[in-house]
Amino acid sequence: MSGTTGTLYVDGVVAGPHTQMTLTPADLGETTQNLLDRPQYGTDPDLQGW
Repeated sequence: MSGTTGTLYVDGVVAGPHTQMTLTPADLGETTQNLLDRPQYGTDPDLQGW
């Protein structure tokens, strides 16, 4: 996020910018499920990404 613009990347390619972001990561407070490589629930498939 830069200023009020957040950018979502999928496989290194911009998938969608949002130019009026108001939520920052700090707004979420303390989190415990910070998983990028595996799902929160065991029945969901693992992330197949780089």
